[in-house]
Amino acid sequence: MRRMLLGVLVLVVGVAVAAGCGGGGDSSGAAEAQWVVTDLGTLGGPNSWAQTINGRGQVVGWSSVVRGTRLRRHAFLWQNGRMRDLGTLGGKYSSASAINDRGQVVGWADIKGKHERDREVRRAFLWQNGKMTDLGTLPGHKYSEALAINERGQVIGNSYASKDGYGSLSGSRAFVWWKGKMTDIGSPVAKESYAAAINERGQVVGWSETAAGVRHAFLWQNGRMRDLGTLGGKYSSASAINDRGQIVGSSDTKSSETHAFLWANRKMTDLDTLGRLPPYGDSNVAVAINGRGQVVGWAETEAEDGYLPLVRHAFLWLNGRMVDLGTLPAEPGGHRPASEAVAINERGQVVGNSSGHQGGTPHAFVWENGTMTDLGTLPGDKRGEAVAVNKRGLVVGYSTTRRGNGPRHAVLWTLRSG
Repeated sequence: MRRMLLGVLVLVVGVAVAAGCGGGGDSSGAAEAQWVVTDLGTLGGPNSWAQTINGRGQVVGWSSVVRGTRLRRHAFLWQNGRMRDLGTLGGKYSSASAINDRGQVVGWADIKGKHERDREVRRAFLWQNGKMTDLGTLPGHKYSEALAINERGQVIGNSYASKDGYGSLSGSRAFVWWKGKMTDIGSPVAKESYAAAINERGQVVGWSETAAGVRHAFLWQNGRMRDLGTLGGKYSSASAINDRGQIVGSSDTKSSETHAFLWANRKMTDLDTLGRLPPYGDSNVAVAINGRGQVVGWAETEAEDGYLPLVRHAFLWLNGRMVDLGTLPAEPGGHRPASEAVAINERGQVVGNSSGHQGGTPHAFVWENGTMTDLGTLPGDKRGEAVAVNKRGLVVGYSTTRRGNGPRHAVLWTLRSG
């Protein structure tokens, strides 16, 4: 298979420290950081997207490829300046979701359907040693996707019974795949279940839904699923777990608001909010937690002068306190800027995205020691988003290659030493 690789474009940008950051740090005397933006290219098509990065700096995601007169999407592995096409399971499309430090990659890929109506039969895969393996499905199911893998090679994902009338996968059941065996980890009484994250101890979190349509966060370990309950409402969902078994997610409260939670020591704790404007300005969601118990996500803040619309701000929760990380400066003529955190590493570096206004042009940022820094974009544009950060502080995401709705390329941001 011929692979067309775009040349790697490296750009060094001087990035400004955002004023008014709510983290409490003083950035007035901080030196201007220099971040290197590397264009990871594509597999020949116009677009690519990074999903995550491991501790060794290997990046996975998807890229468009050209097949005749058509564009397809294939999973890729990027390392040492080269993007590798991981192929498919015989079908037309694939995408990589995660990679561990052993270089094992998981995601989904289409198999070749027996009939035209089956042309998109999606299956979870494990790619290692140059070979993509179909992980199969749970009994009675047709589709599956792999979402994450730990260093032991335990894979989590979801198996689906069918597609709905809109073509979306439905009837999900969470699974763990290990050493050639796929195990259904859904509760026997659950209508559906969904796995979201796994730690190095093999503990899995996500949500499980009863026949009555009530969803609760769960913790699965040693073959047993535990209901984590709620913050007084009907619904909850877990999004991440660290190696200490601390879990974060979101839950309804008695007043039907959505609050971030931390579950530890068999107790669910409601994380505080940044602004209170009942019944609107009291919602927040936790998306990630590191090994130190630091939690990140987004929270609604009070509107200016008490009026709507509300605006999301990225937060960092530590030592029982939620810290507003602020935003990057507002765009000229724009509305009140917004931000969301998406990941945090063991060093406490937070990455996320900030826009000039809710739904406006996003810019990737890194927040550290009270300072929010704009990571910059590729030349000729001002749009980019971060999706992940590794333990070394390497950040991946995308940047468009020209203003407007131009092609998007996967990018790697690194801090220039010295």
